[in-house]
Amino acid sequence: MNQTRLANGINVDPVVPNEFWSFIPKENRPEGHLKWLDKPFILTVANLHFPGGNRYDVYCLETGGTSDRPALWGMFGTLEEAIQRAKEGPPWRKHVPRSSEKSSEEACEVLDSQIGHNLSETG
Repeated sequence: MNQTRLANGINVDPVVPNEFWSFIPKENRPEGHLKWLDKPFILTVANLHFPGGNRYDVYCLETGGTSDRPALWGMFGTLEEAIQRAKEGPPWRKHVPRSSEKSSEEACEVLDSQIGHNLSETG
């Protein structure tokens, strides 16, 4: 993997292979692209609407989901926030128990805490 610099083990502003951003199914990607699978990285983008005039975008070429192109995990106003997201993963990977793991009431409590209101009281 080519890299410009590392921040807490995360590539920041790396030089990615040719056609990396193209829509290519994982099974058809060149071997040089496969080194990037499941390795999040951060790109710095000049943006006057963000503090300090920069936006930090976190991307990852995932083995699941959108494996035909890098997935955007988020845009942040600080490098520290972007590093945290790169280490934690995307918000859609947060664990929500399957019905076989929890009762429906317990599942509602988990969802309540994640979205901020009581689902069990809506009817």
